[in-house]
Amino acid sequence: MDISKSVFEKVANLFCIKGNIVDLSPMTNGNINVTCMVTVDNNGETEKYVFQRINTYVFKQPKHIMSNIKHVTGFILDKIEKLGLDKNGVLHFLETAEGNNYVVDGDNFWRAYIYVPNSLTV
Repeated sequence: MDISKSVFEKVANLFCIKGNIVDLSPMTNGNINVTCMVTVDNNGETEKYVFQRINTYVFKQPKHIMSNIKHVTGFILDKIEKLGLDKNGVLHFLETAEGNNYVVDGDNFWRAYIYVPNSLTV
């Protein structure tokens, strides 16, 4: 992975993630985006996140994609809450202080979400 820890620290800060990054593990099951598991120590509590640098050559309008994702995941979450089901398995993208579910850092477009253990992507 050609991205420095300081870049991940900057992105984590922009997503308002508290604590110190203690591990970065590339997730190599995708071919389009750069994906990494980010483990954070927040006052003795271990938190795991997935950070993705979106390939803007492939995805020309990533802000539109993230807007659509926000609407779809919001709809699913609303239905799950109405049914009284556990919402922990629902994909939850982090937001910035401005309320965006993405970060633009120079030429890089990032999204981050809480890691869902024992999940599969298809």
